[in-house]
Amino acid sequence: MFEVGKKYRFITVDAGEHGPEQSQEVWTVAKIVGTLAHLHMPADNDSKFAEFSGPTPERNMILNTASVCFHSATPVAD
Repeated sequence: MFEVGKKYRFITVDAGEHGPEQSQEVWTVAKIVGTLAHLHMPADNDSKFAEFSGPTPERNMILNTASVCFHSATPVAD
């Protein structure tokens, strides 16, 4: 389903203040173990908003693709 080293736009659904809310972020797949996707987002010191909010720190996440919170993922061109 996913290819290690490739970027994907992940859409997840979480409980929000007024019901379900979708969020989407671009992550790089670092590793796959069963239904667990180990995701990585490098630090971004060159963001166009960095002067206002500072650089974005490196982030890592493990997403269970069998979870009801996982909606979809689409490949992103480099």
